[in-house]
Amino acid sequence: AKEEPRLHMQAMDISEKAIAVAKENAQINDAAVEFLVGDMCQPLIDEHAQLDILVSNPPYIPVHEKMERSVTDYEPHVALFGGEDGLFFYRRIFDDCRKVLKPRSMMAFEIGWDEKEGITKLVQEKLPEAQFEILKDMNGKDRILMVYFGMGAEALHS
Repeated sequence: AKEEPRLHMQAMDISEKAIAVAKENAQINDAAVEFLVGDMCQPLIDEHAQLDILVSNPPYIPVHEKMERSVTDYEPHVALFGGEDGLFFYRRIFDDCRKVLKPRSMMAFEIGWDEKEGITKLVQEKLPEAQFEILKDMNGKDRILMVYFGMGAEALHS
């Protein structure tokens, strides 16, 4: 929001505490952001939003995965765990995203480094009309899912 003031930026979280921290950070950084409290896409659906870009970092760690105490002792579990396979929240977003995205739009997600196969199948099943790609992080691990609607294959390489 600070880098590009022409954008209308909205941010949401189910945690009022997380939103309070984010509001404070936005104020400190003089960034114009509208904050919404709610579950996944629901606040956007309620306000009939039509987005160009949706960015999400949903909880994606499978509930059975062992985590270091340095993580689990300091991070709320609601922010970490994404169901049995780690993909629970992606399913929810994919089910609702068309309600809040413009016909020509895109989504970006952080994914677990080992979730490429599962997320690929999920995108193909839930969003068959979309183009998508999985990008690697600076360590060469699959970490970013990009999904494009209403764009040709050139969107993948522009």
